[in-house]
Amino acid sequence: MKKSLLTYLLYAFCGALCAVPYVKGELWVLSWTAFVPVLICELIREKDSKHPYLKAWKRGFCFFYFYGLVLFHWFIELYPLDFAGFDPITAVAVVLLAWLGIPLLQSITSSFVIVLLCFYSRKIKQQYIYPVFAACLWVISEWIHTLTWLGLPWGRLAIGQVKNLNNIQIASLLGSYFVAFIIIVTAGFLALSIVNILKKANIKKAIAFFAVAVMVFSSNNIYGGIMLETENNGHKVTAAAIQGNFSTDEKWDEESEDIFEIHQTLSLDAASEGAKLIVWSETALPYRINIVKWIDEYAENITKKADASLIIGCFESVDNDFYNITKYVSKEGGMTDTTYAKRRLVPFGEFVPMRDFICAVFPFLDEIAMLESDITAGHDSALFETEYGKVGSLICFDSIYEELARDSVRDGAQLLCISTNDSWFGDSAALYQHNAQAILRSIETGRYTVRAANTGVSSIITNKGEIVDMMPPLTRGYALGTVEFIRENTLYTNVGNILVYISIAFTAAIFALYSVKDKINGHSNR
Repeated sequence: MKKSLLTYLLYAFCGALCAVPYVKGELWVLSWTAFVPVLICELIREKDSKHPYLKAWKRGFCFFYFYGLVLFHWFIELYPLDFAGFDPITAVAVVLLAWLGIPLLQSITSSFVIVLLCFYSRKIKQQYIYPVFAACLWVISEWIHTLTWLGLPWGRLAIGQVKNLNNIQIASLLGSYFVAFIIIVTAGFLALSIVNILKKANIKKAIAFFAVAVMVFSSNNIYGGIMLETENNGHKVTAAAIQGNFSTDEKWDEESEDIFEIHQTLSLDAASEGAKLIVWSETALPYRINIVKWIDEYAENITKKADASLIIGCFESVDNDFYNITKYVSKEGGMTDTTYAKRRLVPFGEFVPMRDFICAVFPFLDEIAMLESDITAGHDSALFETEYGKVGSLICFDSIYEELARDSVRDGAQLLCISTNDSWFGDSAALYQHNAQAILRSIETGRYTVRAANTGVSSIITNKGEIVDMMPPLTRGYALGTVEFIRENTLYTNVGNILVYISIAFTAAIFALYSVKDKINGHSNR
């Protein structure tokens, strides 16, 4: 019993350690090493005769639950949820439900990684397959978190690597999943090397496994260094991301500062420094553009004064549907007809899934949203045809789903613009984790990104993930920098999440092959 408890504590500690780079990016190396003890334990574990896979699931739960607790620790900083108007007790309940509940949901599925590693260690003799098998399992686990409204792919291993851009340039090849794949493969070969030493087995084999781990890590960094040195020669323009610094509740407060005046002033200031494309944050103007008709005139007036074009965030209602949108306002032709509607909505923030059931069980969750009715999701990339090239727009939650950015680029986007409202996050680690998602989208698609956040952080990001300029949180101003409109597609843009499908096929093949082999051996022994 004592040994079992120590094992669970070890897995929990490793899970927490693996998530530290999301909070402290300078410690990115922990992502490469924290999983090693887990891989070692699964290889050298004595074969349990009673409920081995249930015990493996429990070990996996410990690892991934504490991984999630560290990753999502910033939910604590959302208290007291002023924007929702909760009383203190309800606010505590909501914060704890999010902080403890999201890791719980994700751990239930992610724990299968350890279950299948347990299967491998019990059934398969070939050590060299182990790192690849483990990497495939991790890739599948990350991908599962993108599915359905429950999906929240916030904790990709690649996010913890943004402080070392060399490590994530391979995302341009096979996406951010490839970053995770390489990290786990490296950890797997390190684990094999240590296991062979601990068992006093073939020392030459241990050295060979260690050499492979070093080679994989080094090759990844060499490739990253080469990619960072390459240049593109697309059409260049100076862009600005406006940060009005209005909290969510201030937007609807009639006594707050004039949103229209502040955004106009900041836009004109940015234009005076050369900005020709100016991007505003998500719902910077919290009004229905088809109801408040004079927004068109207001925005067009700014473009004329600034001699620059705008991308503005607001709402729009069409029949019985209510959309969170961005619109393009050309300095030459005014407000264009194209409307981008947010495609991935925030559960409980913009809509309540399974409304009748949720509101009956957790009625306070219906109160989190600031809106009177559910928002309707958009369905296409709706590119903006600008004077400089085609722009793909993403709104807030959209940016954490790699397929949406890829769809925009495949449809012809030469630049990405992200309008977001991160005021919910205060000055927590969530701001930087969300910005890191934009960095990944830039590298994956090979596109510059202009990211305008209501209260921060706003940033200009190159197609290699380098931050040209960034506005600190809870300040008013703008990020300014030169962006390129790029036409060339990355390999990832062309092939998409093929690594996910390969990982699924490889895992299924291994499982099927050795299950059949077991049955054959069983019949032979009778």
